[in-house]
Amino acid sequence: MNNDTILLENISKSFGEHQIIEDLNIEMTRGEIVSFIGANGTGKSTILKMIAGLIYQDSGNIYVFGINNQKKKNLDLCEFVMESGQGYYGYLSAYENARYFFGLNKIRYQLIEKEFLDLCQRFDFKQHLDKKVDALSQGNRQKLALIVALIIQPEVLLLDEPTNGLDSKSIHILSQVLLEYKQKNMTILMTSHDMSFMKAMNSRTIFIKNRNIALDTSINQYVKEDICIYHMCIADVEYEKFIFQFPQIELTRNETYFEVYVTDIQKNAIILEYDVLEFSKESMDIIDFQKSIEYVV
Repeated sequence: MNNDTILLENISKSFGEHQIIEDLNIEMTRGEIVSFIGANGTGKSTILKMIAGLIYQDSGNIYVFGINNQKKKNLDLCEFVMESGQGYYGYLSAYENARYFFGLNKIRYQLIEKEFLDLCQRFDFKQHLDKKVDALSQGNRQKLALIVALIIQPEVLLLDEPTNGLDSKSIHILSQVLLEYKQKNMTILMTSHDMSFMKAMNSRTIFIKNRNIALDTSINQYVKEDICIYHMCIADVEYEKFIFQFPQIELTRNETYFEVYVTDIQKNAIILEYDVLEFSKESMDIIDFQKSIEYVV
């Protein structure tokens, strides 16, 4: 077995009667940055939690650098950062929380103090160290969680929506810092709805749909500057005719008209057939990206 890969073999996972993941196979290499994207409830966070050994799959095998995810040793390899910086003690200060979690990971503060304070400075967090976590904003709780996880320096860093609550400057700093840690051969797996962040990271991107992989590609190979999505409002739609002509396009009723998200080619075809009230070019955010993927998979 390759000790430089994270391997998911025939993974299935259900919660009650609701199957989230079915027969999933993924191989990731040490030092990769991988983003998992998809609609809410498609199992992105579940995949990360299974890799980290926080929950277990119903069937199949997961190996993290040769170690089964159900072995206790796997927990030493992985650090999972929950969405919005959850998991810290609200009645303790940010500094006290950091010292506590460093201690849990057998890290002597004296050895990492400079790196810790440097990261706090870069994230504009130093002035918040003495505040109770309960008094921190969502963004500052997220910064604390990210800083602590980076100082711990796990072999695999798992981030659930790491940009939640962060302003644009902090997101830019985060992308720079993560790329620096990638150079140290850290493997970074994350879920995200932030297209510009994923592009800055040039991450491998795995789109999850219908309980499995719909697309596995480099974000910068797929999303090029000339790709765009159009938002159209259409009047007088013959519904049956429309879905027969464009079965892959989701048509949404909005009071007296219908809305669709379409590619450039589809926009031109629709204009020839239907009364288009208006259309606009949308920025390529994650919703548009997901919709555009549906046209090619």
